[in-house]
Amino acid sequence: MLQKEFDTLVEGLVSLRDQTKLTEPFNQIINLMRKLFTNYRNYRTLFDTGTIIAREMDIDTLLRTAMDKMIEVTNAERGMIILINEKGEHIFEVARNINKEEIESPEFQVSKRLIDDMLAAQEFFYVPDIREHPRYRHQKSARVLGLRAVMCVPLRHKDKKLGVIYVDNRSIGNIFDVASVEFLKCFADQIAIAVENALEQRKLREQNRKLADDLRRNYQFGEFVGNHPKVVEIMNLVAQIADTDATVLIEGESGTGKELIARALHFNSSRKQKKMLAINCGALPETLLESELFGHLRGAFTGATTDKKGKFEIADGGTIFLDEIAEMSPMLQVKLLRILQTGEYSPVGCADVRKCDVRIIAASNKDLKKLVKDSKFRDDLYYRLNIIRLQLPPLRERRSDIMFLAKHFLDFYSRQFGKHNLEFSKATERFLLNYDYPGNVRELENIVQRAVLLTKSNLIGIDLLSEDI
Repeated sequence: MLQKEFDTLVEGLVSLRDQTKLTEPFNQIINLMRKLFTNYRNYRTLFDTGTIIAREMDIDTLLRTAMDKMIEVTNAERGMIILINEKGEHIFEVARNINKEEIESPEFQVSKRLIDDMLAAQEFFYVPDIREHPRYRHQKSARVLGLRAVMCVPLRHKDKKLGVIYVDNRSIGNIFDVASVEFLKCFADQIAIAVENALEQRKLREQNRKLADDLRRNYQFGEFVGNHPKVVEIMNLVAQIADTDATVLIEGESGTGKELIARALHFNSSRKQKKMLAINCGALPETLLESELFGHLRGAFTGATTDKKGKFEIADGGTIFLDEIAEMSPMLQVKLLRILQTGEYSPVGCADVRKCDVRIIAASNKDLKKLVKDSKFRDDLYYRLNIIRLQLPPLRERRSDIMFLAKHFLDFYSRQFGKHNLEFSKATERFLLNYDYPGNVRELENIVQRAVLLTKSNLIGIDLLSEDI
């Protein structure tokens, strides 16, 4: 809006200049106003960038947004952040164009000689027009790429050179000036810490990936997929406690993978040769749930025509997974507490006391500690269950795993449905990365499964995602 108002003001001054014939004074005023407005716009962009850095937690989103602003202000056509890794290799961290789109294969969109010269530059690198430059005007790659104006400044953090920020324009020569270089240097200083954070995050992700690979190689985690630090921490703890008899409480929102973790605990323990049985405590009324867990004798209640073994008897020596344990009635909570304390139970309609050796893993999508505080769950049972507590993070808190999981599901369902070489469009990837997933990993899996079923081409576009999201 401010740009439009400024343009209107300049048009008015030009009209007055033409009417009064006072060309030189009005030209000086107009040029001064343009310079002041450009400086205002540049510093406003730096302020906005600082605000983004302070607010945005996702480094990739931060750098993309900051690069879009920088391209806009400098009148560049393209912008890139090129980093130098520990091996001296060039890493294109961000590569964007004037339309706020990702540049495909950016390493082939810039002259190698230019990159080498830019990385060697100490302060800045500035070529107003490559067609007029003695070193580059005859260079084949620069001509093929159609490069005109090029500008570049180093990225430094604590006297360490991290890489460079590069912008160019392939349509107009001499579009950058000294003021543009100075602005780019200020911009580089402002985002250097964000780039350093990006490098640290990448290093951490690589360490987590290696640790996750090692854990998966040595332990069974089934479909529990991810390399996020919280996920790796959970996998590490599962590896430590799996081959024990400790009761485990798994908490987390629906769809975060609680049963997958329970299965990992069972199949990485010495109980894996015995059964693991899962039961949803919220899916059955109290009388039926009691019968399912402890069994019953014939005639114990209407419809009990034969004796029935309960889950605790069937899983003797193995594991019982009690999902949604917060839904268990107070009466059954007492009976479960008895098993945890003594290993004893009685089938429905039977006075005999039986014993079992079963490891109990409980799960809840509600905060049991809060339920205890509100007198909605027995405190003595809570403390018996809460020997080891695992809190599974929702998918929105492990965004770095979203595309990892999405591609895992894409590969799985591609093979299941006989479709090959499928990939997500850039727009689809952006959507998947920014969606909040109230249904967590289960919802992401369903989204990908639906898209694979419906796609008629190799590219999964955003139109194939459910209208509900």
